[in-house]
Parts: sequence; structure tokens; C-alpha cells
Amino acid sequence: MMNSDEKQETIQMSSVVIDGILYEQTYNPEQRKVKYVFLEDNGKTIGAKIQVEHNGVIYKPILNADVTEKAIILPTYPMDYKSRKELMKDIKGHIHKYVDIPEIYEDVCTWYTMMTWLSDRMPSIPYLRFLGDYQTGKSRASRVVTGLCYHPFQFVTPSGASLYRTIERWKATLKLDESDFKYSDKTADIIRILNAGYEQGNRVPRCSGDNYDNIRYFDVYGPKIIANKTIFKDPSLENRCITILMKQTTRDDIPRNLTDEFYKEQQTLRNKLLMWRLKNYNKVDISRAKKLNLNNIDIRLQQITEGIVSLFVDMPEVLEKMRKVFMMHHNKMVEAREDTLDGRIVKTLLELKGEGKEHITASDIADRIQENYDGYYSIKPSVIGRHMKKLGIETSAPRKVDGVSKRCVIWNEQLMQQLKKKFIRTKNYGTTEATVFQGGTIALLDNYIQ
Repeated sequence: MMNSDEKQETIQMSSVVIDGILYEQTYNPEQRKVKYVFLEDNGKTIGAKIQVEHNGVIYKPILNADVTEKAIILPTYPMDYKSRKELMKDIKGHIHKYVDIPEIYEDVCTWYTMMTWLSDRMPSIPYLRFLGDYQTGKSRASRVVTGLCYHPFQFVTPSGASLYRTIERWKATLKLDESDFKYSDKTADIIRILNAGYEQGNRVPRCSGDNYDNIRYFDVYGPKIIANKTIFKDPSLENRCITILMKQTTRDDIPRNLTDEFYKEQQTLRNKLLMWRLKNYNKVDISRAKKLNLNNIDIRLQQITEGIVSLFVDMPEVLEKMRKVFMMHHNKMVEAREDTLDGRIVKTLLELKGEGKEHITASDIADRIQENYDGYYSIKPSVIGRHMKKLGIETSAPRKVDGVSKRCVIWNEQLMQQLKKKFIRTKNYGTTEATVFQGGTIALLDNYIQ
């Protein structure tokens, strides 16, 4: 037991787990008071405390300008919901009321919203991105969806320092608008955060003040919702985004302005989602995601979507929608790779093999690429060879083939299957996916969602 003259350490945290119980912060804006709420009696009763003590440490909810100035918007109290299905219906209905996107993407936004409330229980997550030109509704969409997410942070053009501190302090859902990318110094911070923030354990180093020896490492993991006009130059960052293409609405029923009714609806849904978090925090198990067979999609996409999938494994109709959405996203990723030299090397190599050519050289691939693709009229075998080496494709030592010394491709079926998945789109056939070859030539297939 602690002696009376010993001073207890006090830590401010918005969320703390002690002995398996999650204590989650709420805020009453009328009284300007914060407290922890939790489930007791095996989840049957809602409890509340102004602080929690454990092992000589006092944990208190955060009460600062983030809260009082609504930089972070918190639930006011846990509100029960009839069922997970009804909660999903309420979220989807709210999104439909204020945003014009295809219904399948209303589902995606609903899944993403619910995931954010449990994302700290997942090793990695995707980003949600609304992509479109001016006046296509991307800013509205990002605002509406972010407002439903866990600890939404929606301030316009926040400083780099505030971004790091806010994400780490609150495990916030960060909304990034295209305007945030207009300032070069801030853009560098945002890109660092996006490059690291999809996976638990990644930290971004940042110097403190003018002392370059005083380096602090920020935890920037957490959900990110992005609204911008153009894709990212970095393919890896681009592939971490589940992208929704926006268009100008033709619907007359969408409110042009967000009124008190909107904010009340959002608060009610946040309160219900707080209950969702309390009820399900200790139930997250990403190994359950294996029930949805995604072996034919990109390995990184499998990694970042396991958390979302694991929340709905007992809902077959949701899993089927997810499979189609992720397959579409995979094909978009592959489509971008197809037009690179690496993609054309892989396609050409498969074509030559499909035609029955036994001894394939870098010269054979260079000749076929020159023949089939504009802009490669002078491509050299040495360039092809370097790219094959990067892809992991090995060649034999020089040997006589038809009287000529050649270095031939050593065919590795396992590697080629991996490269085919990475560089060649597949068509969705209901419950199976297959790459189609016709006459030795790969048939590139569109309309892969039925």
C-alpha cells in the first residue's frame, strides 16, 4: 500500500483499460465536465467515474481546449442500440441523407465508421479517401463520415505540431482535406503521418523546438479520411486508401447546409457507437477474417482489411459485399501496375510461355514489348534484365540454344503466380476469381463486379 506522504502519479488519458475493463471518456458540453464510462456486471450495467486508480497511478479524462473548443468531438454518454444490424442501418441512413455516393459505398463508409471505434484493437487499417474534382461533394462526404468516427479531428489546416500531438493524445480519426496539402512544410508532415499511420508500432521522429538533439517519436497510428483531387504519387500510399470516386450530385433531397438537426443526429450516433465500442472492445479477433477467402487479392490489401472483415464474419451478406469491394480495389491497384514496364514484362513473359515458347530470353521479351507497346521502340535487353532481376525472375548461366549462347528465364511457377496476382487483373465470377487467357494472350477484363 502507498504511504500517505507518497505522491501518486496522475495521467490524463481519454481511454484506459484496467483489469480487462475499458474506461472511455465522455464530455457534457452544458456542464463542461468529463468522466469515464464503462460496463460492469458482465456488460449489463453502465458505470461512471471521474477518475480511475491503479497501481499507484490516477487516470483522469482529458479536459483541455481540444474538448472545450470541439477540436475533438466526444460522445456525451453510451446509448444502447437494438442490434448491430440496426446500428449499421442508422449509420448508412445518415450518410445517405447528406452524401451522394453509390449504395455500395454507403456500406463501405458504414463499415469504416464502425471499425474506427475499435481500430486500436487492430494491427493495421486502411485509409478512406474521397477523390474528385471541385464541387463533387468530397469535402461534404469526408466531413459527414469523419463526424461519426472515433474521436474525429476536423479542424482546417492544422499545424504539423498539432497533428502529431492530437493523433497521439486522442488516437484520433484525422480528416485531411485537399487544402491541407497546399503548404509544402505541412505536406511533408502529412505524408510522413500517412506513410506510418496505417500500422501499429510505427512512429515518426520529430525534433522538439530548435534543439535537434531532442527528438520525440510520435505514435501516429489511427484512421485517416482524405478528400483530394488527385491520386498520390507514391503507389504504396495510394494502395493504403480505399477510394470512393465522387461526382456532382443530381439529388434534390440532400440538404445544402448542415443544420442543428445534422449535429444532433451525429451526436446520437456517436453515443450509440460508444456503446458499440464498450460492448465489443474485448471481442475483436482479426484471425476470424480468414473466413472470407481473399487469397486472390494483394497481400497488403489483405493486411489492412483484416480488421474490418473480422467485425462482420457472422454476416454473410456483408462479407459478400466486402469481397466484391476489395476485389474491385485490388483490380484498380493492379490496373495501375499493368501500364508500368514491370507489368508489361510480366504480361509478355506469360504470353510467351502460354504460346509454348520453351527458352525465353530478355531479348525475346524486349522484341515483343517493342512490337506491342508504344514508347518502347528502343528498349534494350539489358534494361529488361535489370527489371526481371528486381522482380525476382532469374536467368540461367549462358548455354547453347539452337547453336546460340543464351541466358534463359528459369521458370518459377510459384513466383509467376505471385507476379500474376500483382500485375494482372482478374475477373470476379461470383465466388471465384480467375485470370483469363485466350489464344496464349491475356484477356484484360473490365466490369469485374457483377
